Amino acid sequence: MARARTSVARGVLAAIGLLYVGIGLAALLSPATVAGYADITLEATSAKSDVRAVYGGLAVGLGVFFLVGAVHRPWVGPALLATLLTFVGLLAGRITSVVIDGSPGAVVYLFTAAELVGAVASGWALLRLRETQREEPDTEGPAAIDALK
Repeated sequence: MARARTSVARGVLAAIGLLYVGIGLAALLSPATVAGYADITLEATSAKSDVRAVYGGLAVGLGVFFLVGAVHRPWVGPALLATLLTFVGLLAGRITSVVIDGSPGAVVYLFTAAELVGAVASGWALLRLRETQREEPDTEGPAAIDALK
């Protein structure tokens, strides 16, 4: 049972990691296309640079961290916590925008739904991993997920 919970956690991390790396590479290679999905136009060179850095480089870096967490057992808990906090932060930004700026376009609602799915999947996998740690305290690496007690 514990192995199955760890496999679920690693699968969630791998899926999220691949998604982040894919989105990041797309933003690095074609920032205007990626920004265009959110109706953002990139006229200035500095705007393209910012999209390449934040949507591209940051996303690739996080994605690689999530993938390392999926394959390096002691990092599973910390990486899952990072995915959860990343998605919660994105959702907080979306909610703040709706309150301050009003209703966004349909594509942004699709992004929001994907981020909500990511947050729920990350939280669920993290809770399952925590159950495993209770049953086998020395098998899941550092107790970083104990912060959720």
